[in-house]
Amino acid sequence: MVSEEIKERIIEIENEKNELIEEAKKINKRLHYKNMELKALQPYLKENPNIKIGPYKKQLRNLEFKVSTQAYTPKIERELLKRIKTVKKELEEAMKVESVRRKAKLVEQDIEEATKRKEELDNKLAELREKLKNLREELKKEKIRKKTELKPNQEKTQKKKKEKKREEGKRKGPVEKYLSLKEIVEIK
Repeated sequence: MVSEEIKERIIEIENEKNELIEEAKKINKRLHYKNMELKALQPYLKENPNIKIGPYKKQLRNLEFKVSTQAYTPKIERELLKRIKTVKKELEEAMKVESVRRKAKLVEQDIEEATKRKEELDNKLAELREKLKNLREELKKEKIRKKTELKPNQEKTQKKKKEKKREEGKRKGPVEKYLSLKEIVEIK
């Protein structure tokens, strides 16, 4: 009965181990995808390393405030409006770079989380493999123990069989190696 319990426990641990392996495969795929995504974002960030949104926003607010509060000649006002348009375009570009930076930061966080989870899974898998190894050794010891318990009984039965064969051999008499012609040929 003990060996049956051990076998059931081994099956349970094997199933748990397989589930963890499947999860680890998914995490590996996710890590690979995230690393590729980060790799794709890096060139864009290297092209625009020091672009900041704050100065553009401040400049835009100042220009808009000037246009709305002060009276300018139409020519100067047109120049200010052109300047506002160019600042808005620069701000849009800076916003794109900033969104890429944020995305890269989120991807890096995802990579860190996935790496931590993968390490946890690796540790759990190592523990499960150790448990399986111990249970299999225990099962092997149990089988050996059962065999040693059966051996004395088997030896007794084998001795009895040998004795019976000897007795049968004595009753029959000596065993002849050759057959007589009478035994081979049937006489009519």
